[in-house]
Amino acid sequence: MDRRIPTERPSIALLVQHGITEDALNPVLYGAEEEGVPITLGRIDSQDTFAIAHQAATQAQLDIGVGISGHMAIITTRRLPQNRPYLITGFGVDPEADRAIGANAARLVKRTPLVMKHFISIHDLLRSAQTALENKV
Repeated sequence: MDRRIPTERPSIALLVQHGITEDALNPVLYGAEEEGVPITLGRIDSQDTFAIAHQAATQAQLDIGVGISGHMAIITTRRLPQNRPYLITGFGVDPEADRAIGANAARLVKRTPLVMKHFISIHDLLRSAQTALENKV
């Protein structure tokens, strides 16, 4: 007689602000699914995307979390500080970019190259801000 207790497959945690529809989240879910990594969905009242992502990462069996609120998505790991996540991007503007959110979270788990064409690096943001400041002076 088999007495093994079924266990859930390890997964990425996706926490999203209440009010974001399942239809809006489908591309993110599909992106992770296409990479073969399970993702679990939870809802939260917070609007602080950094806190949401960090909480997701601490809840995830695979230590990778995605937080979404408003038009922002953050991918991070359990080990990173809340204010220094792994990736930050927009959400809900382009389904292909939203699909890359799920795919990149899964690729972090698999340690494969990320899909970067939809993401702006922090370096690019700083360069853009510096240029804007220089133009004002």
